[in-house]
Amino acid sequence: MRTRKILADFPNGSVSFINLVLANATSHTQNRCAQFLMKKNIALIILLLILTSCNLLHFHNVKNDFKWKNKKLPEKQEIKFMFNPIVVKEFDSSSTLKYFFEDSNKIEEAEKTLRKKLTKRNFELVELDKSKSIVIDSIIFSDETEMIQVLYNDPSEGIMGYFEKNEIKIKVIGHLYLSDNIKSRILSEYQFSQEPREGYIIKGTVAYTNAGINLDKIINNIMNEFSYRCYLAIQENKK
Repeated sequence: MRTRKILADFPNGSVSFINLVLANATSHTQNRCAQFLMKKNIALIILLLILTSCNLLHFHNVKNDFKWKNKKLPEKQEIKFMFNPIVVKEFDSSSTLKYFFEDSNKIEEAEKTLRKKLTKRNFELVELDKSKSIVIDSIIFSDETEMIQVLYNDPSEGIMGYFEKNEIKIKVIGHLYLSDNIKSRILSEYQFSQEPREGYIIKGTVAYTNAGINLDKIINNIMNEFSYRCYLAIQENKK
């Protein structure tokens, strides 16, 4: 080969020197790659810390469609759909839920989302009287608060103060009627807390876990779960 011929033209000492140069060049390249990867990982860790400290990163905001992908009835099922729920609001003016309802169309949007999810599962929703029906009885939005003690991030600095902790629950309750004698209670719910702590970036400030939660995505997930439980109830009654 040409490489061997070139090396053959040099004495043994020269060949050793060339091998040493090549080895050093390879080692230098590997070191630079390792340094680049280390810097990249450090930058990623810093970014994650910033996102976490600013409450911008939440698994609550991930859509749950992947959980029950392709779970639908084998053929279309005509069913009456009745959406006229009692909407229960159990929260005060400082709650995240209060700001959520500043848009007056939230319940109408929830209905559209549920219709879409049911249709994807092969439910053919009709308004005419049918022996089979899906009825949405109530949607409950609640926010329970309690005062808790918050410490500084450095425990040696003691107590920062007392602040509200919020426990937020959203429930959709309904029934699936398959005949006069067969009905299933359908419940879909989601719960999360907003707990105070000292902020990571600005010392002495209060930050809340889950402050950046997207409630529209949570409603999407609740309605998707409700549609899945309707599908499941029909499948179980076929057995």
